[in-house]
Amino acid sequence: MLPLSFILLLFVIYDGSINKRAIRIWFLFTFFSLLIALPSFYNIYPHKNNFGYTFDSYFFGILFKSTCTVCVLLSFKGDKKRMLQLINILLIINVSFFFVQFFTVYLTSYYIDPLYFFTGERQRYFSNFSLPILGVIYRPTGLYEEPSTYSAFILLLIASKIYLDKSIDVLLKVSLGSIILSFSVASIIYGMLFAFLLFLKSKGTYLKHILSVFLPVIVVFVIYIALSRVNSVDSATSLRNNLFIYFFEQSKLEVLFGNGMLGIIPSLSDYMSSGNLWGAGVAALNDNGLWLFLAIKIGLLGLILAVFLFFKNKKNTINRVIFILILMTKISFMYFGFIFYLFLILYYKED
Repeated sequence: MLPLSFILLLFVIYDGSINKRAIRIWFLFTFFSLLIALPSFYNIYPHKNNFGYTFDSYFFGILFKSTCTVCVLLSFKGDKKRMLQLINILLIINVSFFFVQFFTVYLTSYYIDPLYFFTGERQRYFSNFSLPILGVIYRPTGLYEEPSTYSAFILLLIASKIYLDKSIDVLLKVSLGSIILSFSVASIIYGMLFAFLLFLKSKGTYLKHILSVFLPVIVVFVIYIALSRVNSVDSATSLRNNLFIYFFEQSKLEVLFGNGMLGIIPSLSDYMSSGNLWGAGVAALNDNGLWLFLAIKIGLLGLILAVFLFFKNKKNTINRVIFILILMTKISFMYFGFIFYLFLILYYKED
């Protein structure tokens, strides 16, 4: 934190054209993050501190990511076009590598795995099912561990891109296509919903009329792949159902108000402390989507309040729909990508 704090201080002291709005957002975000963790720190029921996650780890993690983010915003000095260029470059890098993986594995059956090269851990690109003629179905993951993680981060980048520029260009369409072609069931669902929204908003060209004719066939094919994937991994469905069961078995206060930033569902606390959630039949707390992860932390009322505040401040229909789709992804609100997205929509005014 010391080097980052020093850089931030230099921005404030030496840059006379600095936008103080970014500093104000950083301060309020950091203060609010500290505030909502205090009930957990003091064990004010139903919030709790029950799985060995310290207040220092939480707060300095938030502080590190928020400071990195505000330094990026300050370096662009409010230039929306330059920020859009950055988002486009990030999309091009991620999506290009995804399609290199996609075509390589389907043409040669060889899978390019950068994760294994750097960490020794293999990406989860197998689907456990095959289709007639097409053969084995692979699920490319880009630069990420799982296809659902890839799709979540690409959706965040798409959300940032659309927030800065509402035009529907080729890069956006190709990026959205890569989400669907990752063949993650959740990605197929929110990818198709997003594609349908853009399809409705696009102009009435000949291409749109042609797509209208083939749309039922495309939808049936994608649904068939999604169902094939679900049937091939019954264990994954069970893991997600188990998390629902654990959540709704809590007391009413825990369901409504959550367990806090340092807390977890009581029946999972021992498994979480030992790093063995699988022992409880649960893969990860964000496995069912960001919405349930937030509900575990701040309760259903907190989740509803967060959606209400977003809708109150952001009037554009596409931005609202994308936010709901982000809640369906396996992203975590602690991820740098999500914090960057929050800062971006708070910093730049909606068109």
